[in-house]
Amino acid sequence: MAYDYCVVGGGIVGLATAMKLLEIQPGARLVVLEKEAGLRRHQTGHNSGVIHAGIYYAPGSLKADLCRRGSKATKEFCWNHRIPFETCGKLLVATNELELQRMNNLVERAKLNQIEVERLDAADLRQREPNIIGVGGLFVPETGIVDFKRVCEGMAGVVRKVGATIELGVTVTAISESDSAVKISAGGREWQATKLIVCAGLQSDRLARMAGLKTDHQIVPFRGEYYRLPSSKNDIVRHLIYPIPDPDLPFLGVHLTRMMDSVTVGPNAVLGFAREGYPKFSFNLHDVAEYSTFPGFWKTILRNIQHGLKEMKNSIFKAGYLEACRKYCPKPRNRRSSALRGWHPRPSSDEGRHPCARFFVPGNCPHAPRLQCTVTCRYLRHPDRRNDRGENRWSLTQALCLELGNKDGLQRSYGNQALILKAWGRLKDAMALLKKVESLALELGDKGQLAEKPCSAR
Repeated sequence: MAYDYCVVGGGIVGLATAMKLLEIQPGARLVVLEKEAGLRRHQTGHNSGVIHAGIYYAPGSLKADLCRRGSKATKEFCWNHRIPFETCGKLLVATNELELQRMNNLVERAKLNQIEVERLDAADLRQREPNIIGVGGLFVPETGIVDFKRVCEGMAGVVRKVGATIELGVTVTAISESDSAVKISAGGREWQATKLIVCAGLQSDRLARMAGLKTDHQIVPFRGEYYRLPSSKNDIVRHLIYPIPDPDLPFLGVHLTRMMDSVTVGPNAVLGFAREGYPKFSFNLHDVAEYSTFPGFWKTILRNIQHGLKEMKNSIFKAGYLEACRKYCPKPRNRRSSALRGWHPRPSSDEGRHPCARFFVPGNCPHAPRLQCTVTCRYLRHPDRRNDRGENRWSLTQALCLELGNKDGLQRSYGNQALILKAWGRLKDAMALLKKVESLALELGDKGQLAEKPCSAR
């Protein structure tokens, strides 16, 4: 059967994409292909369930805007589909003067991002959270918690209800493209679609190359380990408790997270030896060989060698792991607790850098990190036009438009993509994209409106 759209990936990004497409284009023929026997088996099903407010992200950035609007949209979706969630708030704790200075910077960032925050001194902190110690804190009331597996089930229900198909146990083995369609193969089975959208998470770079896209990045898997505290400790905190993040590190540090049914400590960030190996000592020779021969991997490792060795040590010895938590919460002890594991898949360039936590290539969403679950209700909107080569691919950057044909959405989308290219040092590509914006503006008959803001990327 021929489809209008084929979405590869049955996590929250893929299901949100399918749901939004069917909302924009009722009656569209759509199929979702998922390689596992069930949905949300990887990143969506292995996370702490936080609805982020967006306090960490640069003011005016795409992530800050998406996270703020995505938080609201996620709660609305849960409310409309009777999915339990709780807006319990997040408390960032400063334990020394340096962290207090960093906290003050976060206050200014929160104001610019239009995020409500409350500054606490040591006495206020102890009154708000008796089991937490620190010299100060920052309370973010809009942060919430939810079981994103339930959210995925709700999205899948919406997709199926309007007549779309979800195929499970389908591992894509080949992607080829003609002038009129994209052919997706999985063993002896084939699907044809006018547009292909790949939301493959941990495998996204491989599927991008399978589709013939040129990429200068590769997913480097870092395993996030966290521990579920005994049920007797479920009341140890009233809010989510986070350390003040170190701006030199790509991760937020070990925190106490209230979940819908428990409290967890974590996660850390340890180099993984298998992309989808959840047991502690999982090893996949192909995965290791692939990133070991990638120049960007070694540059990333050397740049973070000291922190990486500390993380590996704390992964092996739980006492060191819990010590990071006891810095602001003395109560957790090295007792029997269940271990949970997920992934921080970091896209690394040839230079070993990842300046943007999310970036896009035509037809593929290579990476959706910690805030992916929060923003998916907002960031998938607009089916792209054919690209410069006339290929029927889906550009998730242009999917950021607020509605079909929205010129302002296209303007912001192309402008952000140009800024991302500039951040990666790809100035020629950024300038080429700006020229494309001008050409598109001429085609739409509104050159001034569409070309003005993206030019700031120069």
